[in-house]
Amino acid sequence: MSSTSASVSRHLARGGLARRFLVLALLVGLADFLFWGQNIGLSVATSVLCVGAGAALTHAGPRKPLRAAVAIFLAAAPSLAGFGLLSLGFAVFGSAYAVALLDDGTPWQQAGAALRLLRRIGWRLIPDAVGAAIQAEKQLPRLFNPVLLLGWLMPLTFGAVFLALFSSANPVIGEGLAKLNLWVLLDQFSWDRALFWMVAALFTWPFIAPHPPAHWAPFTSAKAPVSRSRELLFGRSAILRALILFNAMFAVQTALDITYLWLGRRLPDGLTYADYAHRGAYPLIFTALLAGLFAILATKPGTEASRSRLVQALVLGWIAQNVLLVLSSILRLDLYVQAYSLTELRLAALIRMLLVGAGLILIIARIVLKRSNLWLLQTNFLILAGTLYFCAFPNDANFIAMYDVKHCQAVAHSGPPLDFAYVEGLGPRAIPALDLYEKQTAAQPAAKGCIFPQSGAAGQLRQTLAAQFSYDPSDWRGWNFWDWDLAVYLAAHDVKCSKT
Repeated sequence: MSSTSASVSRHLARGGLARRFLVLALLVGLADFLFWGQNIGLSVATSVLCVGAGAALTHAGPRKPLRAAVAIFLAAAPSLAGFGLLSLGFAVFGSAYAVALLDDGTPWQQAGAALRLLRRIGWRLIPDAVGAAIQAEKQLPRLFNPVLLLGWLMPLTFGAVFLALFSSANPVIGEGLAKLNLWVLLDQFSWDRALFWMVAALFTWPFIAPHPPAHWAPFTSAKAPVSRSRELLFGRSAILRALILFNAMFAVQTALDITYLWLGRRLPDGLTYADYAHRGAYPLIFTALLAGLFAILATKPGTEASRSRLVQALVLGWIAQNVLLVLSSILRLDLYVQAYSLTELRLAALIRMLLVGAGLILIIARIVLKRSNLWLLQTNFLILAGTLYFCAFPNDANFIAMYDVKHCQAVAHSGPPLDFAYVEGLGPRAIPALDLYEKQTAAQPAAKGCIFPQSGAAGQLRQTLAAQFSYDPSDWRGWNFWDWDLAVYLAAHDVKCSKT
């Protein structure tokens, strides 16, 4: 054994740390063997006896093994007769009392200790594990330091989320990951079984660690590890790791967008620009929102990370990439609209993209101008309110119908065919667009006195929508500008003749 390995072993052995977690792993494996997919019977008594043995092995200080052994056998006995709530209660409380009997004290003191042990079931493992890792931070060699895992937990978790979003948004990345067969291992992994292992560990831990060793004393309360854990998970080092990782990941996505969207390079076989555009527009907006939220948290005023010039530079670079990501999403949406026409949802998506882009630019402004998060929130609210206020005025149904007519296959000789069913859903305000369609596609000039011939699908739909439109100029209570404008239009363009 090398000197480094021997040093690690000595540090782990101190205070029974290695022994406790080794026993925990063995007991969880035993629980899997006894209970997972098996009928319940003798397995309960076996589990109780093994937990008692594990508690005796990991108990710190002087032990009273004989009376604890008697108690653990008495706790297991009812489950031999049959399994039920009563026998389960004796098994659980009896095991806790047997652990308490390993220490000195009166029977009532030991009963109180057993109840305190039971209260630790389900949560105690987490603060104890964090406390043990923090305690070992200064003792273990850096390579074997468990605290390093906590420092990478947040970057890798967010990185996995971004990778999943990029895989969904970008078919090139999605197909590349699919070729790696990363999901084969996940398909073989049983998530419900892993959840069972977690529950078994949370249930078992208090029995083998009823009270942590003295050198864990600073971490024996549930609140003690919180501040140190927050520093490890969201401190300057973790944020730096995350920003370096995120900038690299986003650079790949940005490079692909520049290659295929902005430069128009040929996509891999089997992919069309419409597919590339459609898959990316919405997931990438969610990605930008998540990135903006992280950037706000990473540069929270008053924190060590917010005072770091390196962190600020990485955040600014990352936000700039996200702005480019939003621009790419807008281009994706434009390509998709060219292929499949404009709809109310796609117009709303464009507005959301512009709002997200504005929010990202405001984050840059907040960092550069050293403003507060309250300023950022208020400014975003004003922009959102102003945008929504402006959106209350336009005739969106007419705008969408006009756009689809002007860019449809019959009029522009490119793009998709006009979707008459969708235009009908826009209501009577789409009538001027249908008139334009008829005028542009008419094979013969209209008869004298007619604006255009009322024939074909557009003409029939126009008549249907006109019949649906009702406007009473004498009813001032029901007046609105766009209905009045349509009424004026229909009065000026009423077609009462047929083509000669």
